[in-house]
Amino acid sequence: ELGNDLPPQALAQLVRMFFSDESRALADLRAALHVGEPQRTMLAAHKLKGSARMLGFWRLADLVTEFEEAEGRGQTVRTPAQACALLNTAVEETQAAVQATQAKAAALPA
Repeated sequence: ELGNDLPPQALAQLVRMFFSDESRALADLRAALHVGEPQRTMLAAHKLKGSARMLGFWRLADLVTEFEEAEGRGQTVRTPAQACALLNTAVEETQAAVQATQAKAAALPA
């Protein structure tokens, strides 16, 4: 995992960038899901999958892998609203896990 190779401050900055409103990969996937464009969804999901895996966000990576593979097979099984809701929930859960981990790390003796 990337976290083992970077200083804590650098990793924290990458995590902030991943979840920021300016995160292109996350924004691209949300937009593609919203309009239901299969090719665009596949490409955006693939990009986000790589970023999520790099940071160790496995549940989020698994969800976007599911989106990517389903669209690749032409088997979209969710409405755009359902897919966006799943993505938003996964992002929120990942953010909560990151915050909990950061709080535990801050509580450790120096």
